[in-house]
Amino acid sequence: GAVDAAAAIAAGSRPAGVVFVSGIHSRMIATLGAPDKLPRTLVVHHSRDVCKFTLPSGASEFVSWSRGKARLQWINTSGEPGSDPCNAQGAHGFFKQDGPAVSAIIGFIKRAEFAILAGMGQAARFVASFGELFVPTLSGISTDAFGVLVILLVPVIMLQKLAITAS
Repeated sequence: GAVDAAAAIAAGSRPAGVVFVSGIHSRMIATLGAPDKLPRTLVVHHSRDVCKFTLPSGASEFVSWSRGKARLQWINTSGEPGSDPCNAQGAHGFFKQDGPAVSAIIGFIKRAEFAILAGMGQAARFVASFGELFVPTLSGISTDAFGVLVILLVPVIMLQKLAITAS
């Protein structure tokens, strides 16, 4: 998920933006090496995540490390705690309560689209970055046992349909 996307960026992919959801931030920092490579970034994280790999303090540290390139959106949904905080049904998976996370991502993408429309020179870069990172993101979503979700430049309409379906 998020670590795979960080590796793609470190290897030279240049997306116009990236969303990290419940990422293992210490590994992302180590993978990226320096915030210079980081594009406009949204970090979505649950404020009560107790998984030892995705503690809220890691999200805060990542945003500080990013030198202003990342913005943090805390999610504070509550639900039935599972026996294992390190799976998709734990806090970082937003189990059956992913509406606030999806809304934050939609807002981030809409702002990115507006910025790109304002400076049309970046439009080709925006489209190219979607193609570069879609496969690792899809792979990460389907395989990441920690519920890490990275969505890169997904059309807003698709996310809105997802939000409607989820509610």
